[in-house]
Amino acid sequence: MTYETYCKSRYGDTRYIVRVNEDTVQIFGKSEFVRAASDSEYKGLYMFDFEGGPCFFAGEKMFNSDDGKHDFTNMVIREMREIPKDETSKDYMKDMCGVEIQLLQVKAKSKV
Repeated sequence: MTYETYCKSRYGDTRYIVRVNEDTVQIFGKSEFVRAASDSEYKGLYMFDFEGGPCFFAGEKMFNSDDGKHDFTNMVIREMREIPKDETSKDYMKDMCGVEIQLLQVKAKSKV
């Protein structure tokens, strides 16, 4: 599998973005550790943070990919789940951490 889109951590590490479907993306990257938090208000995680970023929060806007291939304008993070290591043992994901993000389309705010 090849990755078509990406973003970078603040240390320059590549985070690969895989579009699963219209409202689901998976983001993978090498990371010594991740931080994650859950709350009963959310079905999954409400925060997921790779070492060096990026950090994702449920209810916040999704950023666009650095390479310009994915435009997530007017999309917010609905829910997230950490992708367990047994799901990243495939050759193309080996030794990577990952998060699956469910997105929600929101109406653009009009300028008045």
